[in-house]
Amino acid sequence: MTKKKIEINSIWDTTKSGKIKVLKFSHTKEYDRSKIDWFFVEFIDTKYTTLANELSIKKGTIFDFYMRRGYYGFIGKGKYNSTHFLFRRWENMMRRCYLHKDKDYKSYGAKGIKVDEKWHNFQNYAGDVVNLSEYNENRIKNNELELDKDIKILGNKIYSKDTCVWISSEYNNRHHAIHQFPNHIIIDILEGKKYYIENMKQFCRDNNWIKQDSIKNPRKNKALYKKRWYILYEEDYNKNKKYYDQYIHNIT
Repeated sequence: MTKKKIEINSIWDTTKSGKIKVLKFSHTKEYDRSKIDWFFVEFIDTKYTTLANELSIKKGTIFDFYMRRGYYGFIGKGKYNSTHFLFRRWENMMRRCYLHKDKDYKSYGAKGIKVDEKWHNFQNYAGDVVNLSEYNENRIKNNELELDKDIKILGNKIYSKDTCVWISSEYNNRHHAIHQFPNHIIIDILEGKKYYIENMKQFCRDNNWIKQDSIKNPRKNKALYKKRWYILYEEDYNKNKKYYDQYIHNIT
């Protein structure tokens, strides 16, 4: 039985990276009892060119570092690989922005939050974030620092080199506590009082009569919470201000 010969311009399948095209012969390397030919090959989908030996070509084990996988990112070719401690952070960022079934997609991708096209390549992401101010490998590994896109530009929807900064987890939590549930109005119909809330998390901590987890349904349905409090976005209050103000005493 004769072995299948690798010819220039021939097309071969890979197991995980689509098809490759053999471009040209490179060299022959001698091993203990055999000689192995090496070729330049090109992945048809991404045009990424690399060097491969005849055995890997025939087995289809060549890997395309530029093929987008699952949620639109690719690892790229460089010094950063999938075992790097930043890879999981990059992966989670891509997932919440592009993977519809991710638990955080509704708060990110569904709201139009995206990742700069340059950062779809993990090599570019890692190369950029290690040079941002406050970067500290040990603190990141200990979950003391987080990469944030909102501190420099409030309301920003793009993860990028120019918009992201490293901040402490504690500061990040305080910042998002203010902006996660912005501008709420709570009306106490028993006391006839109105509360203007900028930081709902802090308000819940200071007032043990209300739990943050209990806010969402009353807020959505405009229902009374514990038959006493209306909990509303300020914009919803303003749309029906006359109705809610009937419960407020001494309006100024």
